Amino acid sequence: MLSPQEQETVDEELEGSDNGLYPRLVELAQSLDYRVEDDDEVTKDILRDGRKGLRKGFVSGWMLMVKQSSPLQKFAILGHELAHHFTPPIQDREGQILSESVAEGVAFVVSDHYGLDISKQSFPHIAQYNAGKFTQEMKEMIEIISMWMVLSLPETNDTAERS
Repeated sequence: MLSPQEQETVDEELEGSDNGLYPRLVELAQSLDYRVEDDDEVTKDILRDGRKGLRKGFVSGWMLMVKQSSPLQKFAILGHELAHHFTPPIQDREGQILSESVAEGVAFVVSDHYGLDISKQSFPHIAQYNAGKFTQEMKEMIEIISMWMVLSLPETNDTAERS
């Protein structure tokens, strides 16, 4: 369990630029038939318990909800929630530990790949769930999902022109 000071770090908002990556991640989520919602008027009741994001199924399909925040924070949240697409359903505490650790690990690795630092949020979040202990299964899932996400992010006109 986290100390009150560590919990404040987890809850601390990330500030900064996402280098234009959030719209690309939204596009990737939409390619998997997700609706991405980041309008606080729509998400405020669902995220009222303090969560920053949520992957939720509705009759109309799956939605990824992201709390309105800085571009870097939104990228980190959406990366985490999108990673849940590939984790097993949470049915017990052990499944929650696996799913949350892998999803946050993926958000961290993908962000780091693009030079974005979300460690002040990721490390405490992972510690909250598994005290920093990674199983081989977690490591392999993080590696595979992160590689997929990095390779699948749509290119922008800028990146396509540089290739």
